[in-house]
Formats: sequence, structure tokens, C-alpha cells
Amino acid sequence: RKTVGPESQEIAAVLEDIACVFVDRDMFDKAYEKHEESLNILRALLPPLNHRLAFALFNMATCKEMLGENEAAIACAREAHAIYSARGITQGAAQGVVNILNRQEGIQALSQGGPF
Repeated sequence: RKTVGPESQEIAAVLEDIACVFVDRDMFDKAYEKHEESLNILRALLPPLNHRLAFALFNMATCKEMLGENEAAIACAREAHAIYSARGITQGAAQGVVNILNRQEGIQALSQGGPF
């Protein structure tokens, strides 16, 4: 951080890489923290509809889903979906976001006694 500054895209990328290591070790709470830290840096540097923000939110939604925190997973996935939709992106991580929303909203409906 001394070389590139405390809030740079390079630092955000390193934080994402660290988060991926935590995911590989099934340490989703720690991964979420690093993804969130990266997202906060990116929010300060990038326009609000930048795809990197959506990807960070997708990663956060994935962590929350793995932790069983359905409401938080839905919130992150919805924000990511809004960015991807505004940009017309429907493939790759954007499809992953839709998959999370479908799973989580289905779980939510079942837990409330509604149809899936």
C-alpha cells in the first residue's frame, strides 16, 4: 500500500486474490471481508455501473450464500444484477448472479410457505 497508495485498483485486486485463497479454504467469512474491503475501494475509484463492482458484489453474494446468510446473499446479488442489467451484460458472472437470486429467492419462498 505504500507503493501504490491505500486505495488503488491494484490494492483492490490483491484483496480479491486474498479473498479467493480464503474461498479455496472454505473460509467464507474471511473471504467476504476481503471482497467487501475491495468493493469499498472500487466504489471510491470507479463509476457506479462499472462491471468490476458487479463482480465484487457477485463474489460477496457467493460467500454469503455459502454461509447460509440468505438475505445478505440476495442483497448483494440484486445490486450486482442491477449493474449487469444496466450494462446489458447477461453472460458469465451475470448468469451466476441470476442463479444465486433464483436459488435464494426459492429458498425464501419455501421458508415462508409460498410456492417456489
